[in-house]
Amino acid sequence: MLFDVLLLLCLGLPAFVIAQGSLWPAALPLAVRSPYLNSYINSVAGTTLPNQWPTFWNENRILGWSGWIRVDGTTYELWGQSGTTTNLTNVEITPTRTKLSITAGTMNVNVTWLSPIEPSNIALQSLPFSYIYLEASSNDGAAHTIQFYSDISCEWISGDSASLARWNTTNSDSTTYHMCTRQSPQTATEIGDLVEDAFVYYGTLNSDDASFQTGNDTVVRGDFRTNGALFNSVDTKFRAINQNFVVLGHAVDLGSISSTSSPVVFALGLVRDPAIIMTTPSGNQTRSSYFFSEYGTVGDAIDFFLGDFDNAQQRATDLDDKLLSDAKAVSTDYADLVSLAARQALAVDITVSHGSDGTFNTSDVMTFMRDTGNSRRTNPVEVIYAAFPAFLYFNATWAGSLLAPLLKYQASSLYSRSYAAPDLGASYPYAAGNSNPNIFGALEDSADMLIMGWAHARFSGDGSMLREYYNLYKNFAGYMISNNVVKPSGYSDADGVDNANMTNLAIKGILGIKAMSEISSALGEHDDSSTYSEQASSFYDQWKSLADSQGHLVSTYNELSSWALIYNLFADKLLGTKLVDNSIYTQQDSFYASQADVAGSHGLLYDSTVPDEVKSHWTMFTAAAASDSSVRDTLISLVHIQAASNASAGVFPTTYSADNGTAISGRASPAQGAMFSVLALNLHAQSVSASLGGKSKKE
Repeated sequence: MLFDVLLLLCLGLPAFVIAQGSLWPAALPLAVRSPYLNSYINSVAGTTLPNQWPTFWNENRILGWSGWIRVDGTTYELWGQSGTTTNLTNVEITPTRTKLSITAGTMNVNVTWLSPIEPSNIALQSLPFSYIYLEASSNDGAAHTIQFYSDISCEWISGDSASLARWNTTNSDSTTYHMCTRQSPQTATEIGDLVEDAFVYYGTLNSDDASFQTGNDTVVRGDFRTNGALFNSVDTKFRAINQNFVVLGHAVDLGSISSTSSPVVFALGLVRDPAIIMTTPSGNQTRSSYFFSEYGTVGDAIDFFLGDFDNAQQRATDLDDKLLSDAKAVSTDYADLVSLAARQALAVDITVSHGSDGTFNTSDVMTFMRDTGNSRRTNPVEVIYAAFPAFLYFNATWAGSLLAPLLKYQASSLYSRSYAAPDLGASYPYAAGNSNPNIFGALEDSADMLIMGWAHARFSGDGSMLREYYNLYKNFAGYMISNNVVKPSGYSDADGVDNANMTNLAIKGILGIKAMSEISSALGEHDDSSTYSEQASSFYDQWKSLADSQGHLVSTYNELSSWALIYNLFADKLLGTKLVDNSIYTQQDSFYASQADVAGSHGLLYDSTVPDEVKSHWTMFTAAAASDSSVRDTLISLVHIQAASNASAGVFPTTYSADNGTAISGRASPAQGAMFSVLALNLHAQSVSASLGGKSKKE
């Protein structure tokens, strides 16, 4: 949905007042395309928007980025914090865009950040670039002399402002773009969550009215304020980021106009190569962002990206319209949530390997996810599981490329456990593997992998990975059966809760075994399918007798006062297994409705044994699994309350206080792809083709 926030500007009152019923999150997404191109602007109550510096997702690092308009010789800063303030009149957030409507003297200005989502083009989806575009119209009906200006600093390329930086400016046939990087990049190293081997780019299309300049921030901005243009000059005195902060600026002179005839467009990108270093039996494999296979050089990509703006804008509009139409069919609150979550969920690295001859192997696509908001873990299974509905919704093939690195590693000689690994290591962007994971997450991770493996095949129609990794999947299912998944003891769930006999963990394992039955069936392994199906049904009957008590499912067997959001029932609905009786859903709906009446102001606890913690992603899984639409909508509205709260800082966290909404963990986490869980239930199952290497059946 559009987050139409009407702001009342009143003398003697705070800078803005939010109209009742509007959604104003604690942070507005700006450029969000990857784990490291991940910028927001703080919108917590008490801040003065738009005159704030953008920050990295952790809100601990200012990212120098500003924009200005010059109206009849008077300058106004549109965003940033170094010039004349302006009045914000409206905010609009869609799945791909954030638009600020601003009054700057006699001009009304729209500033739009567009992070494309490209379901039909993996090269464009992998491109770590975002647009920002500016439009203006006079509010007095008269023409005015207008110039626009925007710059970035080198703060994007390091978490340490004392780092030495270098920069340059390139003029191609169609674009002019600046680049900045560390003088001595540190490969795959982070400082304060920022990576230390990145190249930041800022570009615009060439025109007779465009000019550029690099240099000290006060000098370059001062030249624009004085002249309305820049001097096409470059600063060659490379230095520390914070020594006379260098900015990389662009200006465009529109002349005397009453409104812009077309947007003024800039492109911001953050590029790394290699994007991922992955451990394999033959040594470390360097993997590049997929877009390199299409465009060759960053310059080629920038030229295409800026030249394609009109088409990209239309594709984004079409995608937004379709997604919002789908979401509004559920509720307007739900449309808000998918709008806020979409870019956050898809901030991943889509990569490709190199062949022995140095060319790109475009058949080897792997997607890597950082455990943003929690740690540096690479491809954390429980986070991928939460995010999976978004990937299924946009393009189910993408879901498979998230699983591919996990499966490939665990099927190699580097891994010998019979249960699934929880991740590929703890030092993103290294995918070093996790060859000796502790046993505590074995049931959780094994079930997650089976459920996701079948979900990917079911909705993409591609069963090739089922065939390739069939024995690995059998190991996971066999482990859960051998270790009596119906009575888990000595294991923890996705959030580290390690109570014995957890209802939620048990049903996930049972549904994982049922998913294994479906995998076997798709591959023509009918004896295996029958065995797994019978085992899942037997376990389910035992589970129901143990967990179903007091008119609702308990959190832990024999603790009759315990309860939880049994969010793992979502897998039964997503996979269409129909293993769980309708009566279970009906009684859970009644129970959730009663609990919502006495819930904390920011939502329902996800487990009664964990005080004051709400999980937005698991709440949304629970909502999707509800059979009663009114219960579904109530749970959605509880998540919306948190998303709409700007009382405390934190980019749309997954875990927060039930009482006051204070973020606990999961800020900016891709796990918010769980917001798409309701929409994922509308996806159509495909006929699964399990061919591999020309074979149609496993031999």
